[in-house]
Amino acid sequence: MRTFTGEEPLEFLVTRGARCSNSAAHLRLTRTRFLVDYREESVVPDKAFPLLRCVPAGTALGHMIRDLGREDAARDARWPVPDLSSLIPRLTPDFIRSVQVSDSLHQTLHLTEPGDPARLRDIPVDLAAAVIGETDVGAESPPETLLRLVVEDLAPGLCSQIPVWTPDGDLLTSADLGWEEAGVFLFYDGEHHLERGQRDHDSEVAAAIQHSGGRLLRVTAGQLRDLEGVRTLRARVRRLLGV
Repeated sequence: MRTFTGEEPLEFLVTRGARCSNSAAHLRLTRTRFLVDYREESVVPDKAFPLLRCVPAGTALGHMIRDLGREDAARDARWPVPDLSSLIPRLTPDFIRSVQVSDSLHQTLHLTEPGDPARLRDIPVDLAAAVIGETDVGAESPPETLLRLVVEDLAPGLCSQIPVWTPDGDLLTSADLGWEEAGVFLFYDGEHHLERGQRDHDSEVAAAIQHSGGRLLRVTAGQLRDLEGVRTLRARVRRLLGV
């Protein structure tokens, strides 16, 4: 979760009898009677430090999702996501963050398909299945994850990282999301898209898509900030899709 905020704690698993009162603010010492089990499945992330052992990715993801279920006003402030459950019941802030974390972990590990929900430890099986079921290994940023979650029910066939070619057949870029058969492509524009060079590139991308008969929509953070913005965005996407 440090991908999203550097203030998330680093968790250490310790024996049930360990003293935890002196842990630093950026650490969490978690007592567990299953420490032997965790050690048996642990991995060495860096061979230069053989004594440093970590839980495998599935366990780490399970623990991160578990932590997101805990109320934390400070986290809500530093990692804001909208509550969209009145529009799409599953899209609570905790669930959105869980999928963002899962997407990011899969990207970090260069995985080509979502992992096995059964490997996510210490969370309910149905929650693990729901998060992995929504995971997209092609999502390259938390806003892209959120964008996918708010439009994926509008039409079948939504894909991520769709190649965009120049009229000469050269690879120009990849659309963050889109319905390729329908010729509708979505791009999330972060702050760097305000730079002159990036704007020139974006214009070239738009021209290439339009040349092939496609349509594109550029989405900004403001359109994903709250329920009203998301409703408006979904209406625009529907019009492009003709649904």
